[in-house]
Amino acid sequence: MTPDDVRLLRELGADAVQTATAASHNPHLPAEVVGMERDGVTETDVLERVTDALRDPRWKYRTVEGLAEDAGLDPAIVRGVLERHPDLVRRTNLRDPHGREVLVPSDRPRSGKELLC
Repeated sequence: MTPDDVRLLRELGADAVQTATAASHNPHLPAEVVGMERDGVTETDVLERVTDALRDPRWKYRTVEGLAEDAGLDPAIVRGVLERHPDLVRRTNLRDPHGREVLVPSDRPRSGKELLC
């Protein structure tokens, strides 16, 4: 169900891994698997990188693309992590200048800007 599951089966000798059901629950799974294999990282590494980027004190609000850039990961991988760990972020009604969704760490209090939107 995760990129690590696919990687484990491949390491055990599988030439291919069918992920039809897993991909139906996480449509970003194929991109995550390819990205993680290319980057040589595990699911735990990815979660840690995304969490660190999310907690970066320089930023009050984050986009998936900004998190991906700071974490050194493909945006599809970051989207997958956020879908599997919805408790990490609070989705807001705010948008960045490009119209992208703005995220906030879930434990951060709501800002006046969030309340007004």
